Amino acid sequence: MKSILISLVFFSLMLSPMQVLAHTSGKSLEQEVNGFLVDVGFDSEIITENTPLALDFSLVDKAGNKDVDFDSVWLTIKNKDETIFASGIEKAKLGRTTMLYTFPQSGNYTLSLRFMKEDFAHTQASFPLTIETMKEDNNFIESNFLLLLGTFIGVLVGGIFTLWFKKTKK
Repeated sequence: MKSILISLVFFSLMLSPMQVLAHTSGKSLEQEVNGFLVDVGFDSEIITENTPLALDFSLVDKAGNKDVDFDSVWLTIKNKDETIFASGIEKAKLGRTTMLYTFPQSGNYTLSLRFMKEDFAHTQASFPLTIETMKEDNNFIESNFLLLLGTFIGVLVGGIFTLWFKKTKK
């Protein structure tokens, strides 16, 4: 009985769809400033309130098409004239400089960036950003259809495999 349960759990996990989050697979805000490209990437196409959002920041020299060295990014997020977030973000030693932020409510925001190098503002840019209202999800079966289907198929295949394995073992 224990082996049947282990097989069922194993196969249901193997065949159920998993959510993969690819960083900056969503959209990107870009602005050219004095020969440099300021890029802010998001991990989501639609940005909604009360949902964590991964943002990454990069600065590219348009002439050489290569990343520009900087020490940190000073980020300010404003809703109208009210500053709701302001902080320096140290440049990542490996990969892109990234942060996770949750917008508290829907509306129009402004992201202002300053790429800093040795306490000097290398490049600055501002971007408008619209945060959508989160839609109510009242239908569990509809919203998790693939997960439920994958689990069902995994349990079914696991059960068939377990029965077949028991018959061939005898």
